[in-house]
Amino acid sequence: MKTIALLFVCILSSTFLTAQNETLNSKKREVALTVKSLSQYGLGYKFGNQKALWRINAYQIIKRSQSTGNINKSTTDGYENYAINFGRAFIKPVSEKLEFRYGAGLSVDYSFSSFKQKQLTDVDWKKVSLFSSGIFGIIALHYALNNTINIGAESTLGGSYQIGKETIRSGRDIEESNISGFVFNINNVAALILTCKF
Repeated sequence: MKTIALLFVCILSSTFLTAQNETLNSKKREVALTVKSLSQYGLGYKFGNQKALWRINAYQIIKRSQSTGNINKSTTDGYENYAINFGRAFIKPVSEKLEFRYGAGLSVDYSFSSFKQKQLTDVDWKKVSLFSSGIFGIIALHYALNNTINIGAESTLGGSYQIGKETIRSGRDIEESNISGFVFNINNVAALILTCKF
């Protein structure tokens, strides 16, 4: 009788552990929309299991503005940024519906900004172009609204090396300068993330 009971306990334990491993190792995929501001947003794809996710994100920022002081003077400025990053985030459940995620990744981005001021026949302008690559850390909180939709907030902290050039024209003089170097930044503070799981 003891042998049968022991055998029953072993079978039950084995079944429970197998089910638990299958849950932890079950595939998980997500599509995410990240909104940092009205002009800054991105799309992401995440795949993995219940413990960790690989993530690929692409971001775009486009800003344009133009103002005219009077018939003889006007200013135009713009900014564009395109970025892609790849990383891995680990998942730690806080409660039944709340998850804490943390991880790291690699990023590559290109940005271009310009400013032009026209007054009578004189045109002054400044152009800046930057290409950078670096590493970043991730911290995020995700809350499950239902079985399909998550809403969350994410912040990143990172450093990168940028290669860039600044060109300034003032009157008839044009000056170029190298603005390459290491930069350290914090961004995506309180970025809103809407995730669809499938």
